[in-house]
Amino acid sequence: MKIEFGSNGRKMDGWLCTDIDTVDIRNALPWPDGSVEMAMASHVVEHITPHEAFRFFKEVHRVLKPGGVFRVIVPTLELIEDRRHAVSLILDHGHQMVFSKGSLGDMIWAAGFERENITFVNKDPILDVHGKEIGEEKDALESARMVAIKCAASGSDKT
Repeated sequence: MKIEFGSNGRKMDGWLCTDIDTVDIRNALPWPDGSVEMAMASHVVEHITPHEAFRFFKEVHRVLKPGGVFRVIVPTLELIEDRRHAVSLILDHGHQMVFSKGSLGDMIWAAGFERENITFVNKDPILDVHGKEIGEEKDALESARMVAIKCAASGSDKT
């Protein structure tokens, strides 16, 4: 099973594409442990609080199969040089938070993924469509793309 969270009505072959009316990522995910091979959340996690995002990341880790892939794309300020653009990214668009690559990676690690299995990646022309909504140049400035792979002997229970 492949799941896209916050699909904004998009449909993809072979994927269960969800929106808040079908799956609210602020709540426990409705799939059993280890039942999902890939999960993706593109420009959706910033619309919930940091605590809710952390619980969502833990839930994604729980439902992923060993070797399962989590792709998450969030806004970041790291490449933005225009202060008005940065302020807009923080305050507008219904955002509850804005990540840095470091804070995203650390939160994903704390949720159970191993650091060596967390990688920042380039845009995938099929999966990453945010640029079609806001423009490719703006998307390249604003978006951090991360992939985390759940290992077989995960450290999710380490505190």
